[in-house]
Amino acid sequence: MPPKRCTQSVPLVDGPVRFDGAASVQPCGDFWRPWRLDLGLKDLYHPQLLHAAAVASGVRLAFASDADAVELDYTHASIFHGCAFDLVVDGRVITKRVPAVAPLPPGLTGDEKRSVMESHPCAARPPRATVAWSGLGASGRTRRFELWLPHATVVRYHALRVDAGASVEPAVDERRRFVVYGSSITTCAEASSPSRTWPAIAANSTAGLHLVNLGFAGGCHLDPLVARAIAGARADFVVLELGINVFDAKSFSERSFEAAVLGFILNVRDGHPTAPLLVVSPIWAAGRETQKRALGLPAIRAVLAKLVEKLRHRGDANVHYRSGIDLFGEADEADLVDGVHPSAAGYERIAARFERLAFGVGGCFEQEPPVPPPPD
Repeated sequence: MPPKRCTQSVPLVDGPVRFDGAASVQPCGDFWRPWRLDLGLKDLYHPQLLHAAAVASGVRLAFASDADAVELDYTHASIFHGCAFDLVVDGRVITKRVPAVAPLPPGLTGDEKRSVMESHPCAARPPRATVAWSGLGASGRTRRFELWLPHATVVRYHALRVDAGASVEPAVDERRRFVVYGSSITTCAEASSPSRTWPAIAANSTAGLHLVNLGFAGGCHLDPLVARAIAGARADFVVLELGINVFDAKSFSERSFEAAVLGFILNVRDGHPTAPLLVVSPIWAAGRETQKRALGLPAIRAVLAKLVEKLRHRGDANVHYRSGIDLFGEADEADLVDGVHPSAAGYERIAARFERLAFGVGGCFEQEPPVPPPPD
């Protein structure tokens, strides 16, 4: 049976739908574009950081509905890349994978790729498309919907529809807020789908948290504007995954790195003085581990551990440190796709280890056990 055609339009803004995980939603003619940073400061961000913030890792459309079918009209910014959407209905995940309109042949050099991409007639104006789900269960019961948007590339959103007669209302979300800042290791472009990045898995599983993913591929350089954004956001748990972009770009000396890390943490603490805060150093990075630098990966890990211990000694018992090696170490190297980034399976492993180390028994984010209901 073909999917049910949705005829009831639902506004993407100024209505019952929220772009959860986005700091701004930009109107652009006939489409909307979510950003993970405040566009009111657009002219102040470094271009690299702004480009990374346009990728919607962790962003999802949230609403409550009794709909049996959902459709989303979108335009992918590139015809040469596929993407995936995850619709989560009361915890049930339904993934839709969309192939590239014009996949690039394998084995092309960089110049050959550029030539193909520049000459393709649809490259400048990618076609509008629709992703659809049906058979969701029209039982008349209102359920929580979260439509997780593509996490690895830029996509524009035109319209959302549900089947005729379905109710759509704002979703109540009283979950605690889980804010994660980091590099491409936190963006997780290689994850199998948007709800399978390691921060999303950690938020959606035993912890049951509302995720804000501030992973900026190539752009994790301790920008004070990002610390300011975290300080101003609601946050019950904060994770700072630091170091790999600093190593690759040689952003800091050891002396300036220490000062930048301390300044970043203290800026976050201005907004969240007692929230549990976890600093995570770089995961295993294969050939980079032995590269000679003024600030190498072993030194970065040592600096981060030392600074967290210094803050704890000063009385901040809720700041914690974990080596990234505890999440993904040398024994996991086969699951690095390029020597730096884990595969989808690697991110699943990171998520499982993070849950145990952060939210498990004795973990730094160990939660209070639920209060039992009073006796009848």
